[in-house]
Amino acid sequence: MLGWNLKVLAEKSGVAWATVQRMQNGDGVPTQSAKRVAAVQKAFEEAGVRFIGEKGVTLDE
Repeated sequence: MLGWNLKVLAEKSGVAWATVQRMQNGDGVPTQSAKRVAAVQKAFEEAGVRFIGEKGVTLDE
């Protein structure tokens, strides 16, 4: 959707690359701390991604 790779997401969220990779490879609710999950969500939202419900996203233009 944004064309970001793990490195870009890690830089924009301030979360370590390896942690972002574990989030990506996980299934279901992330096991990382709420603070790290919130940082990733914030990075996406600042880029225009809007979360819809529990499983949907859209990109604001």
